[in-house]
Amino acid sequence: MSQINNTSSNRYKAVVTLGITMAGLLVSFPFQSNFWGGLLTSACQAAVVGGLADWFAVTALFRKPLGIPFRTAIVPRNREKIFMAITEMVQVELLSKESIKKTLDNYDISEVLLHFLDEHDGRRYLREIVYKFVHKFIEQVKPDELGSIIADLLRQYLEDTEVAPLVIDSSEWLIKNNYDESIVNFAINQLEQISEQRQFKNLLADLFLEARNSYERNLERRRVFNNLFQLSQQQVAEDVQKALLEFLGAVKENEHPLRNRLKERLTQLIDDLKTDVELQRQIETWKDKQLTGKLDLAAYCTDFITVWQNDAIERGEQAAWLRVLTAQLNQFIDEFAANPARRANFDYQSKALIGEWLDQNHNEIGRLVAASLQKMSDDMLVGFIEDKVGNDLQMIRINGSVVGGLVGILIYLLTFWW
Repeated sequence: MSQINNTSSNRYKAVVTLGITMAGLLVSFPFQSNFWGGLLTSACQAAVVGGLADWFAVTALFRKPLGIPFRTAIVPRNREKIFMAITEMVQVELLSKESIKKTLDNYDISEVLLHFLDEHDGRRYLREIVYKFVHKFIEQVKPDELGSIIADLLRQYLEDTEVAPLVIDSSEWLIKNNYDESIVNFAINQLEQISEQRQFKNLLADLFLEARNSYERNLERRRVFNNLFQLSQQQVAEDVQKALLEFLGAVKENEHPLRNRLKERLTQLIDDLKTDVELQRQIETWKDKQLTGKLDLAAYCTDFITVWQNDAIERGEQAAWLRVLTAQLNQFIDEFAANPARRANFDYQSKALIGEWLDQNHNEIGRLVAASLQKMSDDMLVGFIEDKVGNDLQMIRINGSVVGGLVGILIYLLTFWW
């Protein structure tokens, strides 16, 4: 805005200067026969000529002064040359490949990235981007198609992989990281869920009924059986179910003897699996049978993905796995920040990728500049240049009148005595 105001101010000054010199010429012209009248006339005359000439020249840069088409409107007529020169200047001089790479070398990209993540709420932005990407993927995924793909990959992997070493390694890792407690808890929870079901209680009742019928076939024991078993089969099933649930609840306590024996048995089973070739063979045989017959991996994968998809859509950002993802993301960033070697490698690889991309796409800079310039009309181009250099161009008009007046005075003085 200040540039525009200065341009308008200087244009006004140039017009006033030209008007004063014209008025001076008209006033002094009748008195040009004497020295002072001639001096003023010569000065004003030369100033008017200089001012008009520079006005014509400045105006001819952008428009057609007095409607004269010859060698005028220079900027609009040469817009393509101007655009080409600007494009070349930006691409070859200002933003050359060498200058960009040299500038990148002055920065540690990992430091810049970490500064953004920690100082400008970058972690939240990154989390939002990841959430949006994941939710978009979840909404568009088709469980049957994805389940079939994952099942094929799992089947191929399992066919080519010995399960026993995998079980040993994963189990040792779980025990080493104290996940054996979680395994025992998981097993107990599963048993509790089974024990709480009505089908399980009915099974207990059927077993009790079968046991009673078996005892009643022995006549010698019938009297003892009748004395001992006065309860109905449903009552017995409920009592056994209740006792079993109480027992499983007690096993959940960390100090329960059975719990410790289960963990010891788990450790012993892993040790046995390391050396027991026959057990390893049985596991591989069981795996092959499952893959070729009973195990429908596609159905399991599809069901799992369907449940996961519905839960993710229903819970949104409150889904538990998203909280885990956030924790893992923050942990990854913290570990990256604390590892100088990883940061140095990231910086090197990033600059190498940028350099490779720059070598292949540097011409796009020129294309972008040219495309942006082509959007400018002639009036927009003229207005842009006038806004940037119009102030100096108007000063040329003022200087033309001033210099012309001084030259007129000098010529008059030289010719007055000679």
